[in-house]
Amino acid sequence: ELKRSGLASPAVLVSRLGVRPRDTLAGPHRRVTLAMAAFVVTRDEMGLKRDTALSNITATLIQIIPDNCWGLAGVGPAERVEERVLINRAARQVTASLAVVTWDQPVTLAALPEGTVL
Repeated sequence: ELKRSGLASPAVLVSRLGVRPRDTLAGPHRRVTLAMAAFVVTRDEMGLKRDTALSNITATLIQIIPDNCWGLAGVGPAERVEERVLINRAARQVTASLAVVTWDQPVTLAALPEGTVL
């Protein structure tokens, strides 16, 4: 996929992987946990090895993600931040290094307006 897409490097791709129920607050507001991921892709560049770039980027993400609410209403502090390096034969063939930083992001969902038909 990396070879086909021609993705510029370095790159950080953020994605929501899933949603889990969390708890219910007073009234009709429900809280869920978003399973989030930041996929990091690096390649060798002049003067900077891909593994060094990967380490620098993931270290920065690990510092800024915990407890971050991203300035959004209804978003709780990020928790359970983890990093995993993803190395396989296909990644080596395109001379790329891959890692993922995952975290849980609590979010409060607003109630649907009365009369909303689903």
